[in-house]
Amino acid sequence: TVTTPTQLPPPRHKLLCKSLQLSHTQNNNMSTQAKSCYWNRETSQPTSEFSAPITRPARILALSDPNDSHNSPLYDGPLPTGSQLLAIGSTLSAFDDPDIHSQKPNVLFVSHPQARDPLVEILNAFPSIEWVHTRSAGIDFIASEGLAQSKVHLTNAKGVFSSTLAEYCMMACAYFAKDLPRLMRQKGESKWEQYPILELRGATLGVVGYGD
Repeated sequence: TVTTPTQLPPPRHKLLCKSLQLSHTQNNNMSTQAKSCYWNRETSQPTSEFSAPITRPARILALSDPNDSHNSPLYDGPLPTGSQLLAIGSTLSAFDDPDIHSQKPNVLFVSHPQARDPLVEILNAFPSIEWVHTRSAGIDFIASEGLAQSKVHLTNAKGVFSSTLAEYCMMACAYFAKDLPRLMRQKGESKWEQYPILELRGATLGVVGYGD
């Protein structure tokens, strides 16, 4: 098994790693199975230990609200071996320090809702940054011409809301099929009249939009 180590700060996000498993079949044919690594809230725990060697340290700047409790795994650790959080702030001025510049940060974590303009300013001020990662699945809040013209690798937290959105989808299907508004009105009026409803079984579901 060949494993690429992850240096993704918060364990709640999708882990940016793939393990490549090579195995011989009985016919001596080679088969390849690639597995994506995702954080799972039921089974995953924060860890700072990795069996694979560290190929490049992660020196991290966090373009975030210092008081954002959702970033506590990044702010408080433990971080993966070889990772170091250098500074937290919502504007370039928070990072404009000679000591920070001397450490040549190479990772920018983004979660601030007003990050579009500061992000480009930080990339210009720190050409050593190679990787920008957003805590959200969507990246529209940071999309800009300046970001598009940069050479950084951009990743997001794809999958972080998959369970919630799947549950919402099932709720919405039942909401319309069973006419929940009418049921709630009847409850408020203490009138329990029968009315026709739709059955979801056998129905065709059309999905339009972004997501995984």
